[in-house]
Amino acid sequence: MTVTARNNHSVKAKDNDVSKTSFLQNGIVAGPKRLYTLEEVSGTKYFGHDHILTGYRTGLTTKECLRSIFQWHNETISIWTHAIGFVYVMSMLVWENFVTIPRYHGNFWDHVIVSAHLLCSEVTLLSSACCHIFGGHRSPEVRGLSLRLDLFGIFIGVHGFQFIILYYGICDEWYFYTHHVVAWSLFFLNVAVEFKDDEVGQTQDAAVLKRRITLTALQWGYGAVPIVHAICSNGGLSHPTGQYFCQRFLGVVFYSLACLVSYTSQLPERLAPGWFDYVGQSHHWWHMMVLCGIINFNNSALDFIQLRQKVPCS
Repeated sequence: MTVTARNNHSVKAKDNDVSKTSFLQNGIVAGPKRLYTLEEVSGTKYFGHDHILTGYRTGLTTKECLRSIFQWHNETISIWTHAIGFVYVMSMLVWENFVTIPRYHGNFWDHVIVSAHLLCSEVTLLSSACCHIFGGHRSPEVRGLSLRLDLFGIFIGVHGFQFIILYYGICDEWYFYTHHVVAWSLFFLNVAVEFKDDEVGQTQDAAVLKRRITLTALQWGYGAVPIVHAICSNGGLSHPTGQYFCQRFLGVVFYSLACLVSYTSQLPERLAPGWFDYVGQSHHWWHMMVLCGIINFNNSALDFIQLRQKVPCS
């Protein structure tokens, strides 16, 4: 009877191995024991990074995804840049509300606007980190949900920047509310289109990638309209206030363009596929540019508080 039990156990083990192999052949690998190549995970790839050749996780359970946070793979830096950024921005939120803004004699709405921007940024960073944590999950539904949340985080993060631009830069109430209506409309359009797409998070063909970039660029690009309006309505480049706004907004433009270029160009891995799989790929630079942009513009918001005390809206 013992021999029979052992034989049965051996047969079951072989069956499991066969099922895992067949799972692999269908494009999803079950198990966290090793990392996989691009060819092995082509059926589950959703970031569209054709030049990242190794270091993929796939076929993981939820616990295994969480455990992989502390493992070295091609998404480790993507996870930790925004996980650490999330903690740092949370500390900024607390410090500025209890120390910096009171020191600058800010009013209630200064607290609200700065907090709104930082909370939107927190959603961006947390959803991004979670997307990369669960990017190797065996369930297409979980991967799809994580990517949808990541996209939502991008949209709400872009919208958070506009809170500061509109509150401190636009003094005319009609234009202030008009810009808000347009910005919110673009935000909900992005969310509606992305969440309606059944394929997002499972496959990333050229049409899906093009649509995502177009919609995100549209929302991001509209942010230039209130920026130009704020500069012009504050005296233009010939006036010290307009010049000040222009200088502070240049940081937003720089980091926005840097994010867009790094994401779309897939450099440097496009030039040397396989060389930047674990460190230095374009997505890592994208993450660092996003975090630097958040910190830079938060510093601008604190400067705007002091500016509006000296040059209030008339």
